[in-house]
Amino acid sequence: TISCNTAMSACASTGEWETVFALLDTMAGLVVKPSSVTYGIALDALSMEGQWEKTLEMLCIMRRGLVEADRVSLQTAVSSCTKGGDWARALDFLDFMATESVMPRTIEFNAGISSCQRYGAWPQAVNLLRTMARSSLEASIVSFNATIGACPVAH
Repeated sequence: TISCNTAMSACASTGEWETVFALLDTMAGLVVKPSSVTYGIALDALSMEGQWEKTLEMLCIMRRGLVEADRVSLQTAVSSCTKGGDWARALDFLDFMATESVMPRTIEFNAGISSCQRYGAWPQAVNLLRTMARSSLEASIVSFNATIGACPVAH
């Protein structure tokens, strides 16, 4: 597994997510069980390229392989959706985290708020900030700045 993970990391660092997927398939043929680290590498490669559709596919593959999606995997999925231009799906992942018993922290909420900022979804950004307060999470300067940045400028 370590050798495959190393090869996958090398490919991921150069943006070769297709090769990462191929190596993951090869592992199955070698009877090498992918670990959460293996899937994390694949998710990171997909995120760097904004391949949110493939990120969803990878999370499904993880479930079929009985590997739990951890906080890092789900945070990577949020980032991938943001980079891929699907802010609504990024917010869906925040909701999904709670169903997987991985309660979002400030950093995950900030990623969601930043996604809203990037695409002008200000009502959703404000709602996330409110959700943080209701969840007793301390908002950071990033939380406030991204929420403000998502709001339209009055002319």
